Order: sequence, then C-alpha cells, then structure tokens
Amino acid sequence: MKKSSSRGKSQFKHLSMVALSKVMDGVEDGKVSLVQKAIERIDGVASRYQGIMTMYLSGNFIEDLTMIGQFPQLKVLSLAGNNISDLRTLRHLTKLPRLENLCLSGNPVTKHQIYRPYVIGYCRVLKNLDSQTITTQHHSECEQQLVYF
Repeated sequence: MKKSSSRGKSQFKHLSMVALSKVMDGVEDGKVSLVQKAIERIDGVASRYQGIMTMYLSGNFIEDLTMIGQFPQLKVLSLAGNNISDLRTLRHLTKLPRLENLCLSGNPVTKHQIYRPYVIGYCRVLKNLDSQTITTQHHSECEQQLVYF
C-alpha cells in the first residue's frame, strides 16, 4: 500500500471505515488493541466493555472524542496517528478520571500552541503525555494557564 504524507481516508479507499463498536471483540484482561483498523469514530459500545483499562487506537481516522467517557476505567489510552485536530474535543478526556498515560502524537491537534498545557490542565491525574513525564509542578502550571484560555 502506497503511503502519502497525508493521513486522509483516500489513501485507504479499499478499506471500509468502521465504528469502534463494530470491532470491539478483541478484549483481553481489560485491554483492547485496535491499531490500524480503519476506525473513524468512537460510538456507543456494549456495557461489558466499560471496564477497559488500556486501549490502543493508534493509526485510525478518529477525529472526535465525544463518546470516550463510556470508558471511565481507562488508565492508558493511545490515539497516536489519528485525525484529531480540534482542541475542544480533548475536553472529553475529563470524563476519564483515572487516565494516567495518554498518547496523541501524530494528530494535527498536537501542533496547536496550547496543546500540552490544555491537556495537562484538564487531565488532572495524567502522569505521561506523548511519552513525556508530567510532574505535579507541570499540573499546577497548566491549571493556572487554563484560566487564560
């Protein structure tokens, strides 16, 4: 498969874009790995999946995180290499009170000037963002910066 510099859907025309609920059968011990499954949206899933603690959704086409709150037990979430571009959708991460490790690298939103303070300020127990450790001092500084956003 020929890759282009863009993560657009057109380069994967032969794949059928799917919703998360259509591929949620690979759950083992509270962990889900759905990397490069052509997932374009996170939709409602069966309640038996709400206890998932680790979710890998890298290399898909996800743009919106509105429904991420249905996984309140998540501690580890990788959304690297998706199509998340709007800072406002990151507010939905506040619905994940246990989230400690988050990877959003490779998404357009990471190029935004206030990306890191925005995420760190809203995700109060986050310990690692895009493979970088977050200290309590980072949290305090970012929460103060949120007042200005």
